Amino acid sequence: MSTKHTGLGIDRDNYDSATNAFSNYMNILADFINRVNSLYPEDLDNEELNSLLTTIKNQGDEIDTLRKKIDLLELSKVNKEKAVTKTTKEKKTKKVAKKE
Repeated sequence: MSTKHTGLGIDRDNYDSATNAFSNYMNILADFINRVNSLYPEDLDNEELNSLLTTIKNQGDEIDTLRKKIDLLELSKVNKEKAVTKTTKEKKTKKVAKKE
């Protein structure tokens, strides 16, 4: 929207005048606002909004709980694998000791 000459030899102005550029900018902005309002209406009731926020919070809490369960299961799996490895080593050590 600038009317100043840059002196670079490159014409950066795609519009005939600053007024046309501003008009185009305002049309784009209005279109953006309409799209946002269609996705997130302004007339959303507080009760409905609170309901949605509660649902989002509950889903977040459930995700956190499930992540903790996954962490515990992974830890349990690692501990079992270590126990199996330890038992296997002990059996091999006992077999070697018996042979001697």
